[in-house]
Amino acid sequence: MTKKLIYSLIIAAVSVALCVGCSKKSNPYDIDDEPKPDPDTVSDADPTPVEDEEPQQDGDTGDIQPDGDTGEEPDGDTGEPEPDGDTGEPEPDGDTGEPEPDGDTGDSAPDETPANPDEEIVYNDSSLVPCSGLTRCYEDETVLNSCPADENELFFGQDYFYHSVGMCKPRDFEFVKSTTKDNLTGLFWQKDLPAVYEGCTKSEGRDCTYEEAVAYCENLVVEDNEDWRLPSVEELLTIVDFGKVAPALDSNFFPNTEVDINFNYWTSSTHSTDPSLRLAVDFRSGSVSTMNPSGSLNSGLVRCVSGEPYRPNLELVSETSEVVIDLNTNLVWAKTASENVIWRNALDYCNTLVFAGHSDWRLPNVNELKTLFSSDFENPSSYLGLPENTSSNIFWSSTTYVGSVDKAWLVDFKLGTDTRKKVQTAGGFPAICIRSAD
Repeated sequence: MTKKLIYSLIIAAVSVALCVGCSKKSNPYDIDDEPKPDPDTVSDADPTPVEDEEPQQDGDTGDIQPDGDTGEEPDGDTGEPEPDGDTGEPEPDGDTGEPEPDGDTGDSAPDETPANPDEEIVYNDSSLVPCSGLTRCYEDETVLNSCPADENELFFGQDYFYHSVGMCKPRDFEFVKSTTKDNLTGLFWQKDLPAVYEGCTKSEGRDCTYEEAVAYCENLVVEDNEDWRLPSVEELLTIVDFGKVAPALDSNFFPNTEVDINFNYWTSSTHSTDPSLRLAVDFRSGSVSTMNPSGSLNSGLVRCVSGEPYRPNLELVSETSEVVIDLNTNLVWAKTASENVIWRNALDYCNTLVFAGHSDWRLPNVNELKTLFSSDFENPSSYLGLPENTSSNIFWSSTTYVGSVDKAWLVDFKLGTDTRKKVQTAGGFPAICIRSAD
């Protein structure tokens, strides 16, 4: 009996030992002295993701960063390759990493319209005309997610496409004491407008006749500056932003700008065909209108200006039999125009024009077209004249109207004003083309 009991105990002990050995082979990580692999050191070839580890924050790879750095690269760079060959290192002056000649941003426009264009665009230093402010491209009545970038595409050559490749001058305002300075023109603007204009009698002083507007600016004193005047239409148009409406300007630098259908802002400029009329700017849209100082609706609003008068230098203008070269703006104007066309065909006309030995023509934006404005000239009110092969004084621009996307801006050089027309207006209007001076 004793021998049988001892034999049974030996058999049981061997069975337990064998079972424990089996357990060790099927669960190699269950024993305390077998180290578990560190998830941070698992081979990149291991297809099993580490799911249960405490998540790293802000892209931290698990390595300890000096000075409390979480592992992020400057400007939010995660270390992944950037488009356009960016290595992840911050580039000076907003450069994307590829050296571009003459400030050009590349051979084509970005696929998507930048949400904050002024931070992403490299502007061409040779461009002298302020950007219009438009930040989208359009297809008749449709807002596009990106601008057509191929010259063979319909609707190629719009205002914002050329903005996106830096072919305009970015706005540059700053506060100087209690004024707003435009660093592009050198003009100082009255920043804060009064609720009541001193010396004005209309609407209990809330608006002024033309004579009152002139006197108000002449008597204005802002801190130690007494040299104020009523702006010309050329000057007042330099603060219009065609990417905004009601008001069509930068409200940060020009606060409390009143917009009213009945009250435009006076300028000192006269109508080109009727000197009894004055030109005014409607800051609901940025358009130019006419006002009669002696008429029944003879009151308007005022924003005064100071500094050297903003006028083109005619000595910087030269011409050949085919073009006019304006070094005030660094633009070359073709001395020919299209027939009357709808807006998309105006774009196409300039995109495909081969003239005066060049093929890089484009339709001017509204600011470029308005650089021809001069109240010193009459019918046409343009200091460069107009093409002789058209009887029209109204020309398409490449700028659409943000207040109604089925319309685009045109400039009327007979009246010295502008207008907005449907892009598919029957009969259409001609196009005049520009290119940048070499």
